Amino acid sequence: IISESFSRAWLPHAYLHIKEKQQRKLFHQSILIFGAFVCMGLILATVGKSVLSYLIDEKFSFSFQIMPILVAGFVINIASKLFTPFILIAEKTNLLSLISLAAFAVNAIGNYFLIPYAGIFGAAFATLISFTFMNSLVTWTALKLDMAKPKNLICV
Repeated sequence: IISESFSRAWLPHAYLHIKEKQQRKLFHQSILIFGAFVCMGLILATVGKSVLSYLIDEKFSFSFQIMPILVAGFVINIASKLFTPFILIAEKTNLLSLISLAAFAVNAIGNYFLIPYAGIFGAAFATLISFTFMNSLVTWTALKLDMAKPKNLICV
């Protein structure tokens, strides 16, 4: 829910900055936002068990063990949303579709091989691996586009 809400709020903001040739400002905002999500993730991974233990029945308490893995995947997923606008504004949505399909394949293959050996941990690691794969491809693709070249982003 947080990821989708962030994405819906971020895209119009990012479009405006890209349209006005303010990629440097957008990049700095992206770094700050990513840092905030990393901090939120660390807090959730460390105190989440204490808070959620009041909301979740004790028979499901084993699921708290995978929380850090899932939180890491969530933070990585947010990071990919920071670079998505560069791909969208360059009208390369077909690349996003291919990246999503590839990430789905990585997740499905990861689940196929990891769940039989590691159960719920295997599923969590497969998700983390697929989000990392997707984020890497989104970031790499965005940086290959002219609008997201480091010369346009980094203050010199």
